[in-house]
Amino acid sequence: MAFNRCGGSFQSHVDGSLGVRIVQGWVADAGVQCAQLARRGITGPANFLAGHYGYAHLYGRGTLDPATVVQGLGHEWRLHRMVFKKYPSCGVTQGVTELALGLLADTGLQAADVQSAEVRLPPYAHRLVGHAFQIGANPRVDAQFSAAYCVANALVRRSSQLPHFAPAQVHDAQV
Repeated sequence: MAFNRCGGSFQSHVDGSLGVRIVQGWVADAGVQCAQLARRGITGPANFLAGHYGYAHLYGRGTLDPATVVQGLGHEWRLHRMVFKKYPSCGVTQGVTELALGLLADTGLQAADVQSAEVRLPPYAHRLVGHAFQIGANPRVDAQFSAAYCVANALVRRSSQLPHFAPAQVHDAQV
């Protein structure tokens, strides 16, 4: 949990940790707290991005131009680029879930007609959700971060809804 609180990474997703549920909340909380502190005159490092120990140096390793990060800051808003997930699983599984459901709708295919399915993903998505499905300590998270489970669930249940990710449903042998 301390790892997630310090900034974390996608490791919580990969490990099936329930910490994945709170990281975004901590980020939002930190943003609000920092805004409140700034309003009271508390300052942070001026060179947090481009300085020798700034994010560009620590994480970009010469590949990140700090100017591109702050370009448009304060007058360009990117809310229109936000993606709202249609299904209660990892954002990377949305496309394969939609594809499976579309295939069912377009062809009248039944789950009983499918002996196997091959899902191909780009490298980033494969690293995050392309592993063989295994149920670990947190079945809900394991299923939500598995393209294999999401496709099988869509084929068997002909939808993708939050109850389908409950532990008992994840353990269902039909999926």
